[in-house]
Amino acid sequence: MNPRCKAGLLVLLLAPLAARSEQWTLDHTVATRYEVNDNAALAPTSPGTMNSLSLSSNLQAARRSENAATSVRALMAAVEERGRGANDRVDGQWRVSQTFDDPLHSLSLSAGYLQDLNNNIDTGDVLVGRARRRTMQADASLSRQLSPRWSASVQGAFDRTRYGADGASDFRNGSGGGGLSYRLTERQTTSLHLSQARYRTEDGRYRSTTDQFSLGWSQQLSERSSMSLSVGGYRSRSGGQRTVLVCPLDPSFCPTFIPYQRVTEPANETRRGLQFNFSSRWQLGEAIEASLRAAREQSPSGAGVLARRDTLGATLNQSFTPRASGSFGYARSRALYGSFGGDVSRTEESLSLSFTHRLAEDLSLQAGATHRRARSSLFGGSASANAVNLSLSVDWPRLDAAR
Repeated sequence: MNPRCKAGLLVLLLAPLAARSEQWTLDHTVATRYEVNDNAALAPTSPGTMNSLSLSSNLQAARRSENAATSVRALMAAVEERGRGANDRVDGQWRVSQTFDDPLHSLSLSAGYLQDLNNNIDTGDVLVGRARRRTMQADASLSRQLSPRWSASVQGAFDRTRYGADGASDFRNGSGGGGLSYRLTERQTTSLHLSQARYRTEDGRYRSTTDQFSLGWSQQLSERSSMSLSVGGYRSRSGGQRTVLVCPLDPSFCPTFIPYQRVTEPANETRRGLQFNFSSRWQLGEAIEASLRAAREQSPSGAGVLARRDTLGATLNQSFTPRASGSFGYARSRALYGSFGGDVSRTEESLSLSFTHRLAEDLSLQAGATHRRARSSLFGGSASANAVNLSLSVDWPRLDAAR
């Protein structure tokens, strides 16, 4: 079934549930943002300074009954750019989700669509430089409380991503898995999770199946801090085609007398390795909050192959006054794009600083600055970008209704 049909069917199934709601809420925010970026595409050859002005509308609606909830989120942004390579556009995303709960079970369903044309800071999918991206997603999860300490869960997800630029590969990715968790104490939980993911490009040139397992542990250290860690392994079996150089005659004739020829041949490989996911949060006093995260995972990419990503990130949030706050963020990622022995790596690093001041209950002003740099092993490409932005947002009064 076409992914659009799947998402449409899910929306039709969820929509009638709103008529039986006991409570509705509606939140709406309108924001305008101005940004100056000296390398908007984070490409080795910069087109020059780009000035962009955007107007966005963020709408969130939810309904609640005794044992179920529905939520819809829609975000639209119109962007106008000035500079070489300017691309005026309309970005957008929507997501609808439905949950059902009873004392023993919890079911969650959701579907969404994302049209992302050079979104803000994000790990580039296509080596150095980002491309226009359209993604459709659908996922479901079911959990059951087996006993006061034991619980089990199963999950499934599907997404399909298409790009609107050269050098990117459209792909689809599906995953399914399940696990068990055991609550040791009120603040400590252990878990076991098994899953399988299948990635393939739309042109059929590459496909990969990844089996994964992980053992997890989470700890609520105090009311102000928490920590979680999962460690496991993976096995990826990939198949596709690779390009090799061959000599049509005796190798001694190449390349002196005749040139090598490029031919495509089938290729398969199996990779195994360790992976992990760590996160921690600390509340340092009444006004400071810090978080740290690190992970190694296998993930789909727009480069036409499966990617192994190592990520590290840290954030620090500070409240100066009841109306003013600031944040500092650092992120680093390294992606290894496997291609049957001809691996390509990409490293990206970013520093960000932002300051927010609430001018009134429904009006806030934000200013920020970002430095980003990336490097790819492909042709030794590297790039850096600096950006400053200023945005103003208006929150419309929240609407609550009940019956």
